[in-house]
Amino acid sequence: MRKVMLIAIGILCMIAQGAVAGENGMQVAGAQLLAAMNAEKVLVLDPCKVEHRCRPEAVTLLEEADALRGLPRMQMLKDATYWARDRRLLEPMRDPNNVWLVASVSLARKRANCIQWAAVVRTVLREAGIPDEDMKILVNAAHAVLQVSVDGEYYILDIRSPLVVSQDDYLRVMNFKIAARF
Repeated sequence: MRKVMLIAIGILCMIAQGAVAGENGMQVAGAQLLAAMNAEKVLVLDPCKVEHRCRPEAVTLLEEADALRGLPRMQMLKDATYWARDRRLLEPMRDPNNVWLVASVSLARKRANCIQWAAVVRTVLREAGIPDEDMKILVNAAHAVLQVSVDGEYYILDIRSPLVVSQDDYLRVMNFKIAARF
């Protein structure tokens, strides 16, 4: 079983490692990352819940999702940001290759760039009950953030900030130009 799990993690990494070359490449890489995140759910997270044989990073992710489940959505966003950013489960890093990784791989490495951080937080929030269609990873040439809908308004979660900020305020203050959404 462990060998199958390691092969599955390797496949997830290969799927997710779409380097971003420019605006046209972002949509393709985004689709690759979403496909890898869905595969991670089926191959890593769901079996962990049923079979109770889990990689430590999957346990960490699922425990946080359990803690968030049932909270008001805005509180979920604040707590997930704190969990992924301020508890130092993921050290921020610069990744010149802009490698895209799924959540369990980033948690195992204990560090993440902005896109990897957004993928981890998105995965935790999805496991806690926020539907995929209410979350998008927004990307421009230099940075990525997570957009989440709360009562029809969009909020931004960013590795660089401990705050959950409305999208309008974020775009105005940060001058963030969206190049891709996925």
